[in-house]
Amino acid sequence: MSDPTRRVLVVCTANICRSAMAGVFLREHLRAAGLAHVAVSSAGTHAQAGRPALPAAVTAVAAIRGSLQGHVSTPLDIVSAREADLILCAAGDHRRHITSWWPDVPADRVRLFNEPIAGAAPPDVDDPYGWDDELFLLAARVIDRAMAAWAHELADRWPARGS
Repeated sequence: MSDPTRRVLVVCTANICRSAMAGVFLREHLRAAGLAHVAVSSAGTHAQAGRPALPAAVTAVAAIRGSLQGHVSTPLDIVSAREADLILCAAGDHRRHITSWWPDVPADRVRLFNEPIAGAAPPDVDDPYGWDDELFLLAARVIDRAMAAWAHELADRWPARGS
């Protein structure tokens, strides 16, 4: 099979909580929608390469859908940012970092996780690092809901082949 024709990059700070969870959730929702031509990767604006997802993130993802087993953090780089058709950021700070670091990346391709659920959740997903498991799971549920909405939007924007 050839390379996917569309790429989505999900971004947070360290790539061990929010973007790691968002990547799993978005992949699962896209798979369910039959969007095999959309690849999802994750990265962090200040990630240290090779760190595993936090145990609370692994537990939260397993409770909702998918698995973070084997996840390792990836630092955000210019190649990934330029190649992405869509970059979803956990918070406005991440969006500002990307658009200021790399002004050639079109700003309209750099969006927030919670945009499609505006009104139901704040614009930013607060970093759950250091939170207890119950609040971590709450953050994961918000991220999952946002990724479900993005998958629905992407199904309209980039329909499955043969649709």
